[in-house]
Amino acid sequence: MKRKVKELKRIARSNLTGNYTILMRAYIWLNMLILLVEMPFSMMQNDIAFSSQNIIYRVAQVLISVLSVILVCGQYRMHLSVARTGKAEFKDFWEPLKNQPDRYIITNFILFGITLICLLPMFGGLWLWYQNDSLENTLIALGLSCISVVLYTCAALNFNLVFFLMIDDQTLTAVNALKSTYHMVMHYKKRYLYLQLSFLGYMFLNLLTFGIGILWIESYMTQTITLFYLDIKGELDAVQTERRKNETIEPTTFNAYV
Repeated sequence: MKRKVKELKRIARSNLTGNYTILMRAYIWLNMLILLVEMPFSMMQNDIAFSSQNIIYRVAQVLISVLSVILVCGQYRMHLSVARTGKAEFKDFWEPLKNQPDRYIITNFILFGITLICLLPMFGGLWLWYQNDSLENTLIALGLSCISVVLYTCAALNFNLVFFLMIDDQTLTAVNALKSTYHMVMHYKKRYLYLQLSFLGYMFLNLLTFGIGILWIESYMTQTITLFYLDIKGELDAVQTERRKNETIEPTTFNAYV
């Protein structure tokens, strides 16, 4: 059964009960580690746009973002455990780092290349506008930027779930994982887009909390996407049935003095 987004969110909220703390901890660890690695390079920046220090910083940013996918996959692994068993273990956060991390890195490099291709129209428009910021060139740049946004959105809808698939199947190579993900989401892209857009309101609320709310929103959003992955994979119904079977019903305690 392919569940509605509202139902996936309901299940996500239920799954997160008792698991918010450990998932927030993983998210904090992820961002702290990225910040610590990036900090020495950010201190090298200066006011000269194309100085060697700034170029090194930009290259380092790209490499860090590509390599950080290993820890992101650890976070996804924890969410898969929550969705399937109702419980997360922090050791899962480090598991992709120990088990064939090159697969995730290569896949992320490919995705980075796809992203660059999608952004080429925007880069072209910005270059044209930089040469001459006339109204005509400004409109052309805006139009080309819109094309890039559409291309990037299509790419994201096609391949965003690839790391979930790679976590589940350790034998998948980068190319095979991308192909399998493309075929898996082929008929569900509109629903996935709707799911992503349904969190825009939460992102606005996050701004009102000065970014603190992201600790709750990120876990909620990632768990919902995890459930969406299990749903289109055809596994969610079996997972829910198995979890209901394993739920222990506490005996009613009677007061003998009543």
